Amino acid sequence: MLYLIGLIIVVPYFCFVFFGEGLNPFHKPRIPMLRAQWRHGRAMGLSAMLGMTVTVVLLQAAAQPFAQSLAVGIAISVTLGVVLSARKIAGYFQRY
Repeated sequence: MLYLIGLIIVVPYFCFVFFGEGLNPFHKPRIPMLRAQWRHGRAMGLSAMLGMTVTVVLLQAAAQPFAQSLAVGIAISVTLGVVLSARKIAGYFQRY
């Protein structure tokens, strides 16, 4: 049961740290450039948290195997992450 809680809390936190390049998701940075990165990290953490929550729900309520539940959760996380960062992706392609 503890690994299920770890999926919902630890994975999104690591996503925030990787994408937001900060350790505290609740403290807004003062520098505007870092603030945009912090918002992006929070969006990626949210997408990971929703995906991992779906994984846990599929494991417990639907009694799906772990591999299938994790695959669905990762697919939801990636899709939601792309949707939430569409503006950042579009800006990257416009520059080049």
